[in-house]
Amino acid sequence: MTQIPLSSNRKHIPGFWKRILIFLSIFGPATITAMADNDASGVATYAVAGAKLGYPILFLLLIVTVLLGITQEMGIRLTIVTRRGLADLIRERHGVTASTLMFQALFIANMGILVVDAAAVEVTAELFHLPPAPMVILVCAIAYLVIVKGTYKFTQYFMLVACLFFLVYIVSAVKA
Repeated sequence: MTQIPLSSNRKHIPGFWKRILIFLSIFGPATITAMADNDASGVATYAVAGAKLGYPILFLLLIVTVLLGITQEMGIRLTIVTRRGLADLIRERHGVTASTLMFQALFIANMGILVVDAAAVEVTAELFHLPPAPMVILVCAIAYLVIVKGTYKFTQYFMLVACLFFLVYIVSAVKA
């Protein structure tokens, strides 16, 4: 499959718009990754910590944001330089046993998060006087269609649109 150079099938884009497009192409995946921690259990933890401790701990958000960026950049650099994923690198450096144990722990943690998120869907359904079981099934069906059956591009666009719902946090913070 031959690729056509971008310059031959696109018009010249002025410098300002080119920089905006580059920023948005980087901003999309980074936004999705950053929003991944905003699940039901995380939001509940943030709400309880904010209610108990108030604004003095807000400075930690800046520190955590910088650390998150550093961690993501380290992972990206490792992948680009070695052309291998994290599992391959751990297996090569520390052996199959360490790799298996790490990913078993990751699997257990992810299953715990899924259980908590399913419980959050159930509680939210009850708040709106909706039957909880169909809501859990609906969320699971959407996740299956987007993640398993969807293409990379479709999943990326879907997740970016889903990230727009997090703007509600700003509204709720101002109202609080």
